[in-house]
Amino acid sequence: MEFEEIPKRRKIQDFFPEEPPRPRRRTRIEETKQKRHKVDTYLDDADWQSLQRYCEEADEKPSVLLRRLLRQFLKEEKG
Repeated sequence: MEFEEIPKRRKIQDFFPEEPPRPRRRTRIEETKQKRHKVDTYLDDADWQSLQRYCEEADEKPSVLLRRLLRQFLKEEKG
């Protein structure tokens, strides 16, 4: 039996605001940071390197870029 080598993948974590309001309480964490959903994106090495090159040229974080692209995609799907 041969084992197939699985390519390594890199993970990018991002957070998105949630819609329903929460009751107001006193906390040490900012309200904007409390209303987030976690999204994990896995990329193989080739895609990761391409993303890193683009982000360096555009001077933008990978999480910010993915968030912007996701919002753009969802707006196009709605319209």
